[in-house]
Order: sequence, then structure tokens, then C-alpha cells
Amino acid sequence: MSILTDFAAAQFQQARTVIGGEDLVIDGGAAVSAILAEADNSREFNGGGFDRDQSLSAVVSIADWQAAYASADKAYLGKDATARGRVWRVGAIRSGQAFVTVSLESPRKAK
Repeated sequence: MSILTDFAAAQFQQARTVIGGEDLVIDGGAAVSAILAEADNSREFNGGGFDRDQSLSAVVSIADWQAAYASADKAYLGKDATARGRVWRVGAIRSGQAFVTVSLESPRKAK
């Protein structure tokens, strides 16, 4: 890891202490402590009516992610996930040097 990555990881730990980490569980696997970031609620016109859409972004440290979810990221796409007491579907996973961002979407949304 670089000095910058080490610094970012240390700040993430502090932020998680202040903001509070919440559990994210994918496909019944291990719970990881994530900072649940942006939540989005919207409506879109779909097939003759309006359809409500919800999404949530979860940020996890790369070390916690790799310890709990060792398979390739693409293995978790489309899987059910639980966060904030709700069931979601994993829509995207973006991995960086220090963090993983998991984009969760409404399980009702078309695949």
C-alpha cells in the first residue's frame, strides 16, 4: 500500500467511528461494516406507468471486503444483499486501492 492509501484507510476508520458503520450482507455471506453513503429515491415512467426506483451506495474498506468476499467482484453482481434492514440487489461493484463501493438497487428493478 502507498502512503496515500494508508492515510485514506486510517481516515475511513475514523469516519466510520463518527458516522457509524452499518452491516452489509451479500447473498447470506459475512457481514461487513460499511458506511452507507448516497441513497436515491426516484420515479421513472416505465411501460405505461410510473415505477419507483431506490438505490443505496455502501463503502467498505478493501481489507474488510477481501476478508469477507474473496471471489471475483462479478460473482456478487445480481445477488441479494441486506442493508438498513431491507433487501437490495447488487447492481455494481467498484474496487479501488483502499475502498470498495457497492451500488445496491431495488430488487424490483428489471435485470
